[in-house]
Amino acid sequence: MSALSFGCQMNQYNDLRIIERSTLAAAQEAFLRSGKKIEELETPEFKPRPEHIEPQLTQEEIELRQMADQIRTLSETMTKTEMAKHMGISQDRISKVCKLSGISLRNGAGRNPGSRHVKPGEDKVMVERINALAQIGLSKLKVRNHIGIGWHRMDRLVNTYRIAFPGPSQCE
Repeated sequence: MSALSFGCQMNQYNDLRIIERSTLAAAQEAFLRSGKKIEELETPEFKPRPEHIEPQLTQEEIELRQMADQIRTLSETMTKTEMAKHMGISQDRISKVCKLSGISLRNGAGRNPGSRHVKPGEDKVMVERINALAQIGLSKLKVRNHIGIGWHRMDRLVNTYRIAFPGPSQCE
């Protein structure tokens, strides 16, 4: 559709509106000449809405709020697992209450995963075994599989105690 044809359509539309207004004015004039009069209706009075009454809390909502308060105080010093044991509820339940209440829990070990479970006595024995196997010439993967520990624990022990492993060409 070109701008010219659109302009023509707008002119036709405006012409129709002028015709409708003139016929309405003529009908109104004829009505008034017949002796009848136009009555204005009263506008309705403004009535403010009644105040909203808060519904009473159910027993479950009260318990959830109490649980949320308890979780808020415990979350400063405990992890979710410790809270679950302390409160006697599941970790899922704690997560749901936290989500509903907007509580964010701290990570169990902070920036060092596994650091809370470090046992120096076990580490010492494990480091001796790792050192012995590394001196034989086994790779990290073979040592880890032989001892039966995970990657994170293996990396922590190797980095903490600076255990040297043979290079790729020296491994079995």
